[in-house]
Amino acid sequence: MNTFNFIKVKQQEGKQYRCYVIPTKGPKFSMEFLEERCEKEKSVGGTIKKVCFPNSWTGNYHQYGKLFEAAQAFFTVSQEMETQMGSSSRI
Repeated sequence: MNTFNFIKVKQQEGKQYRCYVIPTKGPKFSMEFLEERCEKEKSVGGTIKKVCFPNSWTGNYHQYGKLFEAAQAFFTVSQEMETQMGSSSRI
């Protein structure tokens, strides 16, 4: 699965953002990331805060590690693109 099979949803809460990565195809899950910023308010990456998926996934976690890696890679790439485009632009 490449990084273009995901979408990023960014929700503002006060001065902070909640960022979610959701696959467009395949198994349904969502990953919430804490956006990390430097002193100049530039995004420098993120940390996985929460992963949500259906109960039917229980017991098969090892099969979805690659999906989680791809979602994290997508988040990193989308952050880099957003930084290059400027904070007022949307991806």
